[in-house]
Order: sequence, then C-alpha cells, then structure tokens
Amino acid sequence: MTEKERAELNEIFDKLVQLSDGLYANLGFQMLGEADVINCNDPEEQALFQEFQKIFDWIKILVPIILIVMGVFDFGKAVLASDEKAIKQAQGKFIKRIIIALIIFLLPTIIEILFNILRDNTNIKVNDPLCGVK
Repeated sequence: MTEKERAELNEIFDKLVQLSDGLYANLGFQMLGEADVINCNDPEEQALFQEFQKIFDWIKILVPIILIVMGVFDFGKAVLASDEKAIKQAQGKFIKRIIIALIIFLLPTIIEILFNILRDNTNIKVNDPLCGVK
C-alpha cells in the first residue's frame, strides 16, 4: 500500500468517525470524555430495550409464518400452472426469503459483533451493546 492510499484510507476513516459521532449524538447517546457509554441500568434505556425485545420477539414469530405462507402460495401457484420455469422462479424466491429471514434472526448477533469490533478498535466502552436483546 502506497503512502497516498494510506492517507486516503485515513481520511475516509476520519470521516466515518465524524459521521458516527454525529449519529451517536442524534440517537441520544452521551459522549463522556473519551468513552461512549450505553447504560443498561438507566430506567429509560431499560424501557427502550425492553420494547425492542418485545418487537423482536414478535418478528421472530411472524417471519417464519410469513415465510411459510408466501412459500406455499408461490410453489402452489407454480405447481398448478405446471410450469417448470415458474417452479424454478418460486424456488429462487423462497431461497432469497430464507436468507433474508436468517439475516433478520442473526441481526442482534451481527450488531453485537460490530460493537465488539468497534470496542476493540476505538474508545467505546460497552459490554452489552443491546442490553440483553437477543
């Protein structure tokens, strides 16, 4: 990597840090000196994360139901049409929907991994970034 490329990457990283600082401020996180803190013991934040958990619990119930209903509908329509091309298209749609469902289910884990990477590489001090949302 040349010095010019390294300087460009550093400039991009600095811009990302500035954007994340603005995002934190917009989301209401407090900037405390050199460390950003999410306080899971704060009653307001506890209530917020409990609501997130309720919403995510509903999503974990509804996503598989919607996935099955849409899959049955697409495959049923394709089979009734007796069209091999339509069956292949329904199969492709179903696979894409399964991937999207997996991403939705893994979203808390993905966010936690990203926060762990940020914690290791910045001055963010957060042990449980989602305050128990799983």
